[in-house]
Formats: sequence, structure tokens, C-alpha cells
Amino acid sequence: MTIHKIRVRTVEGARYYEVRPGVYLRSVTTILGVISKPGLLPWAANIGAVEAMKFLRPYVGMTVTEEVLRGVDHAVRKAHLSARDSSADYGTLVHEAVAAAARGLPVESLQMLPVVERFKEFLAREKIEPVLVEEIVYSEKEGIYGGTVDLVGRRTTAPGVGGIVVDWKSSNAIYPDHILQVAAYAKALEERLGIPFREAWVVRCNNKNGELDYEERGIFGIDLDKAFQTFKAAQVLDDGLRQLREMLKL
Repeated sequence: MTIHKIRVRTVEGARYYEVRPGVYLRSVTTILGVISKPGLLPWAANIGAVEAMKFLRPYVGMTVTEEVLRGVDHAVRKAHLSARDSSADYGTLVHEAVAAAARGLPVESLQMLPVVERFKEFLAREKIEPVLVEEIVYSEKEGIYGGTVDLVGRRTTAPGVGGIVVDWKSSNAIYPDHILQVAAYAKALEERLGIPFREAWVVRCNNKNGELDYEERGIFGIDLDKAFQTFKAAQVLDDGLRQLREMLKL
């Protein structure tokens, strides 16, 4: 008997999970990309303004030439890309460190030790025992999608009650799509494991001006159900827009 290994593929910026040969499911994060993120424009504008000030400061009191203006233009245009890549690198470090800690492995990065300590404090306070780490999950019943959940846990005080989803973020805030994401993971895990998942957590940790910026949010019961229904609405919108773009050859 051949066991098919689930593969992750990216096509034109969209991520897919090949759960069986030839069967591709869109990722949860790809689906949620349909949701507008109004905070991105002010963020990019602020990054560009900071970079422009940094570039122009040495020229205060001097004549600004066309060459300097071209330099400012180039610096501002690429500033948000550099900031994005830097944030992605930090996010990768966070996820790697937390995954190692959840598996009981040593964390080598000194920069990540405060993050790991917060993670361990969270698990101890909420009495969550890690069961699965960075586990691929998918749904073919409640929705057609796949994803990778950071941590699947259970309550140490009530191990038979059900499962818990924990997703770790390194963003500047906890956003609505993060809640929809863990709700989708919870529903997929219920489908695959056959046990209830009535609790999910988004735990955020970021480096803000050299200080650790930490936040956590738990979603429970009926609120988790409502979040999943909203995720399904986002999926319907994403499906419709993809079909429309294909029809119009956009």
C-alpha cells in the first residue's frame, strides 16, 4: 500500500495542498487573501515616509539635484518590500523557535528565548499540552480547503474533553482574518480526528522597538462557530471572484 504524502504547491501566488494525487485544496490563508486589509496602505506609506526622511537628512541645507530625487524615489519604492522581508524573517524565527519548544527541543537563538518563555508561560497558565506541531490539516466536508496549524493541544486537566487549536503570529496586531483562520483549522481537525474542537487561540509576539510586544486571544464555542461561518462566506466570495476573473480573462 502506498501512502500519499501531502504536498504544498504555490501557483501564481496561491498555495494549494495536494491531499491525494491530482486533488488540490486551496490553503486557508489563500482564501482569506480575499479580505481587504486597509491597514496595509497606511503601513506602507509610513515606511516610505521614514525612508524618505532618512535618505534626505544628509542633504538638509543643500541643493537637491535630480540625482538625489531619483535616489529618494528608488528608496521609497523599495522600502515596504525590505520591511516586509524583514518581518517575514522574524516571523520565520518565531515559528521555528516555538515549534522547537513545543516539541521539547532546545532553542538555539538567543533572540527567541523571550518569545519561547512567553509561549511556555501561556501553555502552563492555560494548562495546554502540545499533541501535534505544525500539522497539515484539510477539510473536504464542511469546506474545501487545507492548511498547516501551528499547534494542536489538549487541556491537561480534562484530556478527554476535546482539542485546542493554537496559532502563533508575529504581526503588529491580531486581525479578524486570524480568528477566521483558527476557526477553519478547528473545523478541519474535528472532521479529520472525530473529536470536538471548541477552543482556539491566536497568540501574537513581535519585536517593537527592541521590546517584546505580546498579545493573546481565545475564541470559544459559539463564537468559533460564527467565525467559521464567516470563513465560509469568504470562501464563497473568493470562489466567485476567481470564476469571474477566469470568465473575463483577467
